[in-house]
Amino acid sequence: YGIEAFNSSGNYVDGNKINASGKQVYGMIFSGPNNIIINNDILANGNGETPSFPNRDALGYGNAGICLTGSSTGNIVKSNFIISQTGFAINTTATGNTFEDNYLNSEKGNSTAAISYISGNIISGNYIYYIENVTINELSSSYLDEVIFNLTTGNELCGALIKIYDMD
Repeated sequence: YGIEAFNSSGNYVDGNKINASGKQVYGMIFSGPNNIIINNDILANGNGETPSFPNRDALGYGNAGICLTGSSTGNIVKSNFIISQTGFAINTTATGNTFEDNYLNSEKGNSTAAISYISGNIISGNYIYYIENVTINELSSSYLDEVIFNLTTGNELCGALIKIYDMD
């Protein structure tokens, strides 16, 4: 696991970059209520193979960017960037959680389809869009000043949340 919170509640998990690889991979796994999981970049690169040794961990193993199990209710999963090579981006059997404004890309589906169990949870604004080969002219500003620019893509993006990553 990248981050494990076993029977732990009230955690605030913000701004992590997790790139986990292996046979069975959870980027983050929680088994408790009332956690806030925001603004994390999670790459879960599990290949789905069964480990060659017995699993003695109480939470077991599997593949997902985030896994909520057991008594995981009242959790807020918001504004995360989650890619899971195998399984779901968010794997849960729990109810009473909020999954909002997350980029979700997984083997099992994208956007809302990348969440294993949606019944009894609040699901809103999750997305999967790629805008490639966009060029933005060089911008400059003073420290902490606001920069405004126009982005022309040829696609309609009404109401879209756009995250810009420097890939160089």
